[in-house]
Amino acid sequence: MTARHLTLHVTFLAGTYSGAEWPPSPARLVQAIVAGQASTTAPGLAWVERQPAPVILAADEPPSVVRRDYVPLNATPDHESRAARDRIIRREVPPVSYAWPLVDAADEAEARALIVSASQVAALGAGQDMALVRGALTEAAPVSGVAGRLWLPVVGPRSEVDVLLTVPAPGLMDELARRHAATAAGAAAMKAAGHWSPQGGQATSDGSGFATVAYLPSHLKPRSALVAYALVRPEGSAASWPAGEAVVVAGMLRHALIQCVQGQGDLGAFVSGHPGSDGDPARRLSVVPVPSTGHAHADGRLRRALLLARPEDAALLSQVLRCVSPSGLPLIDADSGEVLAMAVPIAGVRGEPVLRQLLRPARTWASVQPVILPGRDSGEPRRTRKLLLRTLAHAGIDPGLVERLDFGPRGYLPQSIDYRDTRIKQRDSWALPAVHVRITFREPVAGPIVLGQGRNAGVGTMAPCANPE
Repeated sequence: MTARHLTLHVTFLAGTYSGAEWPPSPARLVQAIVAGQASTTAPGLAWVERQPAPVILAADEPPSVVRRDYVPLNATPDHESRAARDRIIRREVPPVSYAWPLVDAADEAEARALIVSASQVAALGAGQDMALVRGALTEAAPVSGVAGRLWLPVVGPRSEVDVLLTVPAPGLMDELARRHAATAAGAAAMKAAGHWSPQGGQATSDGSGFATVAYLPSHLKPRSALVAYALVRPEGSAASWPAGEAVVVAGMLRHALIQCVQGQGDLGAFVSGHPGSDGDPARRLSVVPVPSTGHAHADGRLRRALLLARPEDAALLSQVLRCVSPSGLPLIDADSGEVLAMAVPIAGVRGEPVLRQLLRPARTWASVQPVILPGRDSGEPRRTRKLLLRTLAHAGIDPGLVERLDFGPRGYLPQSIDYRDTRIKQRDSWALPAVHVRITFREPVAGPIVLGQGRNAGVGTMAPCANPE
């Protein structure tokens, strides 16, 4: 079976790191590989500059001290003039890992070559920051744990808590070769003239070969772009459905969206939940009816709905919204053709009490509808837990953030409903089990959270709840 991830694991042998940023940027690691090989054409380097930004597994920034160095100025013939330079030195630096996804066997071959090239790295940071790099091909993606937290690249608007890191981009090897040639020319001119000469090239850069990417710890990374709707009957009163009718409501909304974008190729596939021309199965629109929760007396009925997409698909979601009438979307009964309600846009999403509750960060979340597992669990708790952790990964949540995981046939919220009350199309063909879930994370995780095989239609919706005792 083809491996799915390349992981490069960096150990700081002296326990120090002097780079300006934390975690060490992926571009810094690639430059260290070039330095270790003394070549920009070593196996795997041309491949890695074409890859997306990797995920990084790193601990919180270790304690640091500031050291002032006095460096001779090479431009002066006598080398007596010195410049003061303050340098941050982090001590007791834990290992850091970088992971890239692999698509096919060709990627795997390139990854194996890069592992060999990376084994020659001597330092990462400054020259005295000795480092050892070891690589591995793995089936599973890294997750947060005792080794550190997972840092993920962020797509979309930046925030004040983002960490900006440089990553390799196409053309990096050419840029590094040009820099080396310029520096070598300057050194040759200095040797001939006895000092630095303007005739020698200077290793300046126009930034080509590098890209700047925002990173966030996995519990802070936004997982979805969204738009909210209120469900209103034709005469103007609020419309509602039982929580078990989420698939029915989602189906009516999706049908209305398909009518809006009919015949628009990839946009129609995105709304229908089918892969587009790029074949990406995760590029789909989720329609999630929202149950009313937030206090013990909430009835759990569906009065609102969310349209969810990945942050990288926000532009597609915007195109869909441009096709929708300002008056909203009609919810039409499939049998009678009657317009049962209109889905009207909600302007201030986070000002709406129920949606604010569903979107807020919380450590403990519990299911309203049961979570349909992505496989058979054979009634074994160990297997059920493994499948539930897989549903988190499918939903874009780092499974390593889980501190406690409870599950069983009964719900943990007053609004939780039984699996038998959950309406699913072609129920007889569903052989997969379903359980109610309560998850406590080590860090607060923001909503919305919808888990399991029915997550794209609102089955498996989670709501914040009190921490278990």
